[in-house]
Amino acid sequence: MKGPSLDSQPVAGPGTPSEEALPGVSAEGKIAVLQEVGGIGFWTYDVVGERVHLDTRLQAIYGYQHPTGPVVMDLETWRGHILPEDRPWVSQCFWQAFRNDEPWQLRFRLVRPDAEIRHLRCEGRPTAHSGEEPRYAVGFEEDITDRVLLERELERQAQHDPLTETSNRRRMDHILHEERERALRYQTPLSLLVIDGDGFKQINDAYGHEAGDLLLHELVQSCFRPQLRITDHLGRWGGDEFLVVLPQTDESGATEVAERIREQVATLQPGPGSITVSIGIATYRPPEATGAWLRRADLALYEAKRAGRNRVVRYREGFL
Repeated sequence: MKGPSLDSQPVAGPGTPSEEALPGVSAEGKIAVLQEVGGIGFWTYDVVGERVHLDTRLQAIYGYQHPTGPVVMDLETWRGHILPEDRPWVSQCFWQAFRNDEPWQLRFRLVRPDAEIRHLRCEGRPTAHSGEEPRYAVGFEEDITDRVLLERELERQAQHDPLTETSNRRRMDHILHEERERALRYQTPLSLLVIDGDGFKQINDAYGHEAGDLLLHELVQSCFRPQLRITDHLGRWGGDEFLVVLPQTDESGATEVAERIREQVATLQPGPGSITVSIGIATYRPPEATGAWLRRADLALYEAKRAGRNRVVRYREGFL
């Protein structure tokens, strides 16, 4: 049996909707839905007149109140909507695309009249007849603020210890490498504290793991954080062990911080039972690797434990 010939294929006729004309949905209607669902607004730029045309949807994204139709503004007025830190490279990208007659895609931050900052994705391209210099550029901007905030929150969760509200081991490992590179580049001192709870296991055994979790949280909030600067880094390395990275801090300064932390724990006693901390200190020695630096701090902590706990020990040669 022969299959159907081309001549026998169904043909759209009166009353039969085709792909080109869906019933009840105009091209303008499709675009309106796209703009509403996607948070997209369109713009046109007149190069000769230096005028930017924004449609009503883009005006709403920019924070204009009750837009009723397209608005026209000069180029400097439009640039004034961009966060000042982003303006130079946005202009550079824009004009480079014009010179090369090529499309562009970028992200920038917008400042609304109420000072709210929104994140936008912009795409566009110059337009011109064959052989002519581009006179116009056309494109769209999409409000991606919710997406950016979600990405940041997921990243924060991936690097965050939820129990103690500090950086987790993954994040601290990155910080160790990052601060080491900075210390090498600028030849500044850098110190590391390794803090371990004394008698923490006994508290877990006597009062339960829930009490132990509350103790860790209180140690961080009441005893560790108050002694640190905003530029210092605190993270949970594992169990009841914490790291503190102290940029631009020599051994003497690190010892002062460590002693304040130790004394605060001994004084406040935030847990249900007696708790103290032992702290090991190692100041970075260029150009040693991060692992060697961390190992020296661990050896200092071990020495603090061996010598009786509840003390601060600075690394010295000969620790085994």
